[in-house]
Amino acid sequence: GKNSVARLDFLSSVYPSLQRSRPGQEFPKVFAELLKLAETPEKRIQLWVSEIKSSRQEHASRDPYGAFKALRKELEQTPVAKRKELMSVMGDEIELETSSLVRSYVDTYSMKTPNNENLTKAEMTNSLISMFKFFDTYFPQSQKRPAMYQLWYDLCGVESRYNCLLEISNNVLKDESLKVFKKRAEVEKIIALNALSQSVDKSYKNDLIKNLSSYVRNSNAPRWAEFANLLGNLLISEGRFGDGIKVLEEILKKQPDEGTFYRVQIARFKAGKFKEVVDAVGPPGAEGSVRLKELNREASLKMAINFDPKKGDFDSYEKNINRFLLLNEDKEKEAIVLAEYLKALTQKGRHLEAIEKLGAATQEIRGDRNIIPILEDLMQYSLVRSKFDWIRKILPDPRQPATPKVDYLSVISRLVSEKIFDRPRFAKLGRDQKSFLFQNLALVSPDIVVDYLVQFSEQESSDLRQVGVLAYQIKENNLSPVMTQAMHRALGDQLPSSWLSAPITPSEKVAMALAKEKIKGSSKKIANLLKSQMDRLRKTRSLAQQDLAGKDVQTRLRILETLQSAELRVAENIMLSPMPKGLSSREQQAYQNGLLKLASEFRDQANQYSLVIRHDKGQAIAEEKSLKRLPASVSAKRFPLPQSKETSYVVKIAKEQGVLAGLIYLDVLRDSQKISDKEYFQTKAGLLLRLPSNIGRYTYVKDMLKQAKMMDLLNILEKG
Repeated sequence: GKNSVARLDFLSSVYPSLQRSRPGQEFPKVFAELLKLAETPEKRIQLWVSEIKSSRQEHASRDPYGAFKALRKELEQTPVAKRKELMSVMGDEIELETSSLVRSYVDTYSMKTPNNENLTKAEMTNSLISMFKFFDTYFPQSQKRPAMYQLWYDLCGVESRYNCLLEISNNVLKDESLKVFKKRAEVEKIIALNALSQSVDKSYKNDLIKNLSSYVRNSNAPRWAEFANLLGNLLISEGRFGDGIKVLEEILKKQPDEGTFYRVQIARFKAGKFKEVVDAVGPPGAEGSVRLKELNREASLKMAINFDPKKGDFDSYEKNINRFLLLNEDKEKEAIVLAEYLKALTQKGRHLEAIEKLGAATQEIRGDRNIIPILEDLMQYSLVRSKFDWIRKILPDPRQPATPKVDYLSVISRLVSEKIFDRPRFAKLGRDQKSFLFQNLALVSPDIVVDYLVQFSEQESSDLRQVGVLAYQIKENNLSPVMTQAMHRALGDQLPSSWLSAPITPSEKVAMALAKEKIKGSSKKIANLLKSQMDRLRKTRSLAQQDLAGKDVQTRLRILETLQSAELRVAENIMLSPMPKGLSSREQQAYQNGLLKLASEFRDQANQYSLVIRHDKGQAIAEEKSLKRLPASVSAKRFPLPQSKETSYVVKIAKEQGVLAGLIYLDVLRDSQKISDKEYFQTKAGLLLRLPSNIGRYTYVKDMLKQAKMMDLLNILEKG
């Protein structure tokens, strides 16, 4: 009622006085009461305008901007007719306050005034853009509008706000009153669309092409060459090669230089116009261009690739390919081209030439993913012809990832051709491949199998450890060989129980436990643990004498080696024990000497065990000579080899390249069903029996024939 109106009038008159008398202080309760009492839009708008005016600073400030946002919201919520009426009365004041607020933000953004409220660039930018849009909406006839647009353009350009630039440019191009900005708008719109076209929204790229096409119609436009290049490249990227090349050719007429000519040539190349690339004559100065020569080379290659060697002149095809390979420096392209060339050679039946060509390439190229398929084919071609040296010629770099087949054939080739076991590649093979190779290696090179298992047994399957049993028998030429600790670990769960002449003794259990104990913790804890180890090991020495008494030589060796390892481990632990802190140099030396003296007891004991081990090993060798050996009546010459063409070739391979090569090729023949089972087993037995006499190998052959039910061959073997 009247009281509310009176109260509103009173507060309205008092509030400005409060602000003037106590500047910098806020009176939110008073202002909130004013807003509550202001029942009409014009009164609320007037309050917000006053608030902007009273709170505005020379620098950017959040309070007046907050009042501005409230003013804008009030105007937006006011009906259109009423808003027009209000703006006719209050517009000049609102324009003035908005302009002043914009100026304070611009000055702080450009660092003319201090940023007392620590506003971020993004916050100031967003606030300014909001005020620019407000000004453009409510004051389209203002004389300040062009200056506002100038600031708006500059801000969005500096901040790379491309959507903002696009919006401004569209406003300018639609508004005749802003024609002073038209040329800038045409350029800025293209710049904005070019940036926005990188997004997934394809409409931006379509608009960009449309605006560029319009812009370059005027060949005198300031940025014609730049935008013509952009248009040409865009059209090419969109697959519109004809239109793109026309634009680039127009540029070449105005700029006949190497760079422009190169762009035209690239476009022709992308369009598949390889003959035009090769036939084109460049402008003066382009003759020595390396990149143009490379482009000509690539075009020649494309022409060669598109050529069908089955229908046309294969010599021309080879000429183009070889010229490319000679000039090329790009490794990936070399691999792709070489792979196609090798494939064409094999299709012509020229496999050996393909192998020579691949062998002439670097190991890195041979291992390239593009080469691998043809590499596998050539390796297999060589394998089925038993040409292991051909495989060796084309082996890829072992450091490069390869397929299982390449790894497998690489291992075989190096074993046969170089007598080298490629352990890293072998480790990558599958279970079946490893088992096949190990089976054959155990028969002819058992040392390789034994050495590998000693180091890597824990990583391998029980199948390989089972092969290790055979390998160790052949290596030692004994069906029950002397066991070492290393072989005990290597064979693990596959160790035949008959090979262990006695169970683990009490002294061994103590020694094995000591060997596993880790010395760590505080100095006091380490000292106590070392004392415990030394006491237990000293007691074990007398216990060992009881365990050794009456044992066979193999068991004695096992016990002695276990005890020796424990003595050396304790000596090592003593020397590695930490030195007390705070000792002088002299005290440190004395402490170290004490450790040496203490450790010498255990090293000396280990040496004593070593002497006994040496003696017992001599005895074991003597005993081994008395063990059952290969029957004297067995003669390899009396075991016949089959006389077929295929098996005779296997024998020839075995003589020239080694028995391993013969055995591997024999399996190739069997897999391809070129020989019978009997021929397979008879040839394999014959090759193995012609190796130096060995009880392990003989037993393997005998068991093999028995399992294969080749009883006639078994009878020949047993009769000798």
